[in-house]
Amino acid sequence: MTKLAVAICLALSLLSGNGHAKKHEVLSFHGPFDDYDRTGLKRVIPKYKTFGDTVINENFIRLTPDRQSKRGGLFSDLYTNTPEFEAVFKFRIAGQGRKLYGDGMALWFTKEGVKQWHKGTELHGASSTFTGFGVIFDTFKNSERPHKDVSILVNDGTRSAEEMMSTAVGCDASVRYHEGRADFSVMHASRAKVTYKEGSLTLSLDAESNGEWETCATIDRLDLPADFDSKVYTGMSASTGALADNHDVLSLQVYSEVNELALLEESGHAAVAARPELSEIDELKHHVEHQFVAVYDHVKVTSEKLEKSEKADLKSLQDAFAPRIEELEQVTVAKLEAKLAKMEAEIANAANTLLEERISELERTLKSTLKRDVAMDVTKDVTRSTKAATDKSLNEMVAKLQKQEMQSQSRIQQLETLLESRFNAHLDRRLADLDGGNFTDEQLEHLTRAQTAWRTPFAILVIAMAAGCVGLNKFYSHLRKTHML
Repeated sequence: MTKLAVAICLALSLLSGNGHAKKHEVLSFHGPFDDYDRTGLKRVIPKYKTFGDTVINENFIRLTPDRQSKRGGLFSDLYTNTPEFEAVFKFRIAGQGRKLYGDGMALWFTKEGVKQWHKGTELHGASSTFTGFGVIFDTFKNSERPHKDVSILVNDGTRSAEEMMSTAVGCDASVRYHEGRADFSVMHASRAKVTYKEGSLTLSLDAESNGEWETCATIDRLDLPADFDSKVYTGMSASTGALADNHDVLSLQVYSEVNELALLEESGHAAVAARPELSEIDELKHHVEHQFVAVYDHVKVTSEKLEKSEKADLKSLQDAFAPRIEELEQVTVAKLEAKLAKMEAEIANAANTLLEERISELERTLKSTLKRDVAMDVTKDVTRSTKAATDKSLNEMVAKLQKQEMQSQSRIQQLETLLESRFNAHLDRRLADLDGGNFTDEQLEHLTRAQTAWRTPFAILVIAMAAGCVGLNKFYSHLRKTHML
């Protein structure tokens, strides 16, 4: 009757809308995971980002496979900002190792969110520098320091990993499953419940996810900044080293009131049920998916090993045949160099022959051209020399003729003067001898003709000399034209 009353109250609460307001839908998730990215090839969880080796399958999220040196993470894009919240984290840590396995996984509530993933890897794949708290599920028992299977690490942003671990609180719990056991089932899982209210924290465990909660640790006052709960991101991370395990996340439910989860559990709500009732087909799908992922991972690892082995074999072959290959390379290079040298010599000889022939042809052409040019130059020089000599000879001849002409004119003038003076003197003497006697007209005419008779021969002589000068001038002009003077 009590359960019925609780169920009725819960139903009324849900119908009124308050139930949806109390649950952080954007921070909560559970399978099946049917959302895909834009390519349609990769499954995604809205408002969360995956990192590292994380793979989202249909019914579970695998942070790391059961392989060495793996690291995976899942962090929210949004945050809660309520003074109290409660979260139920359902997970499964399992592997083939019977005694040796590790390293573990963590559930984070911090102000850094995704930044914590990028800052470092020292705490199960995430950084130890953060503001908030984390629940650590450590499956590797380290003999060098005190060990707790489950512990709470608190950091105000200034503490180191060693300082946090030295004051960590927690408990031991069997939260790891051996997949080699005959009774192993993919329905095996564990749950952790985190209850935060006004600075206090309580961690409860349901190791076998059968609905039996046990308090693991309680912290009355967290050493955190006063505004811590104004912005709290959620996240999960896991890592493997020399030892490995499958670290799987099945669901996360976050509520803004601490009593909401209890009401849902009492009503048997499927979202928070320890072991939700599944049909045989759905349970078979879980098993097949788990086995398929294991086979796929095994094939992938085998392929990587084969590839690595092939590379090693190839390197061994290369190392073994390297001397022989080097020897063959040297012989081949030597032959090629000899052949190349021969070809170069032949090409050089052919080029030299062709060049010599071309040079000879150019020399012949040049000589012919030079001879022609020299002959022309010599002809021009001879012509110029002949012209110069002729000019000089003619100039000298003309000068001599001009000089002779001047001398002749001077001589003629002298003769003319002398003849005139002698004739006048002779005439005067004759006149004196005649002593002024009387002359007849015939005698006077005879005397007059005698006085002027000398002028006619003299005029003829002058005309002849002038004609000679004119002829000489024409002859000089003819010579200038014919000898290109």
